Amino acid sequence: DPFNASRVIVGTDGDGMFRTTDGGTSWAPANTGLLSFPPYHVTYAVRFDPFVADLVYTSPEFALLAVSRDGGSNWETWFTNSPELLTVDPFRAGVLYTGPAPQISRNRGHHFVFPEPNFVGRNLSNTIAQ
Repeated sequence: DPFNASRVIVGTDGDGMFRTTDGGTSWAPANTGLLSFPPYHVTYAVRFDPFVADLVYTSPEFALLAVSRDGGSNWETWFTNSPELLTVDPFRAGVLYTGPAPQISRNRGHHFVFPEPNFVGRNLSNTIAQ
């Protein structure tokens, strides 16, 4: 978390999300509001917004994007077509990228579109890796 070094959120391969607010001394489930199909979903990525404190994005499976506005305590789940890769643009506020089918959101994940034609076809795995 760029605003709170003691807060870390991790996703698992089937056991849900976990969060610490004390630098890892203790961990608690962080799944409130996430759609779950027991066992819990696989989490592909967790990204903190570098411009807005407490804003966190995660990409669980099932073509979903989940957004937390309170540092990972509660989540809203939205649909998107490509959840496996997710990054937040560190230079442009509100810009997210998903993949492997490249899509871009310029409004913090509310709406995704396919990017300009010269972007399509690039290796998105390398483009948005953090």
